[in-house]
Amino acid sequence: MILGHLTCTYLAYRALEKKGIRLILPVLLVGAYLPDVIDKPLCMLLALPAHGMGHSFLVLLLLFTPLILFLKNYRGIVATMGLGCLLHLLEDLAQSSSILWPLVGNTDPEEKRFTFSNALYVYYIQHKYPATLFVEVLSILGCILLITYERVKSRFIKFKEGEAVKKCIEVEKETL
Repeated sequence: MILGHLTCTYLAYRALEKKGIRLILPVLLVGAYLPDVIDKPLCMLLALPAHGMGHSFLVLLLLFTPLILFLKNYRGIVATMGLGCLLHLLEDLAQSSSILWPLVGNTDPEEKRFTFSNALYVYYIQHKYPATLFVEVLSILGCILLITYERVKSRFIKFKEGEAVKKCIEVEKETL
């Protein structure tokens, strides 16, 4: 689902942008991957569920609510990251039973836990299929390309706007 998180989040970003809601794409993408970034290392290092803390709406609510309340200068960034996490949970909803973890607990019988020594082999070869590693690498590269594209596009627009302002000033000076 790694590539799916990238695709669905980007589509949601575009849909919200068309409605006039401005979000920071890199922050939204970080939020969309944050539940996996939290849970995969915990699963591999501490043998916790692969869909546990990071995939729990309650834990993410407890994490983001104080941040939004106390980091007043960064509310937009924190809220955008929280929206990315929420999108991730919605995208995983069909396959995850941990949305209310730790209250309900992880009831997924297919959920595997790993020790660090066999984590990479088991996770990428036996549990998730070898293609998952390839897809994860491609999705990370896709995120980098999207972020680069958005940054270049915004700089180009700013550059064009700057040139337009300079031309207006020059025309105005010539008319005086």
